[in-house]
Amino acid sequence: MLSFGLGSLRCWNRRRQPSASATASFSAYSPPSYVFRDAWQGVRGVRMVARGGLHGATLRPADVLRGALELGALTFVMTHNHPSGDPTPSDEDVELTRGIEHRAHLIGVELVDHVVVCPNGKFSSVFKS
Repeated sequence: MLSFGLGSLRCWNRRRQPSASATASFSAYSPPSYVFRDAWQGVRGVRMVARGGLHGATLRPADVLRGALELGALTFVMTHNHPSGDPTPSDEDVELTRGIEHRAHLIGVELVDHVVVCPNGKFSSVFKS
């Protein structure tokens, strides 16, 4: 389970069903972060890979996938915040997610979900939007 300061959210397993394993803490104002998991859905590590400004963050797929390779992760969950309070994934969020998902597949790592969180406790999944 991923725990956020203003709410809670479950990681999703391969079938896009909640996975009740492993806990990592984030604040609602967390920058783009990634939870890397092993074959038993245990957390191998949590990494912040970018810090954004007023208009977003600059992020390359290589920045994310480097952590997966260094930690020997089989799956990972992406998360970032929308300070506006609207958890709806932007077009850029969807495009970035699809690009990282494709590249992760090429190296044998599965992107399980990309979650957008807000300071008001609301959240949404890029995969479910």
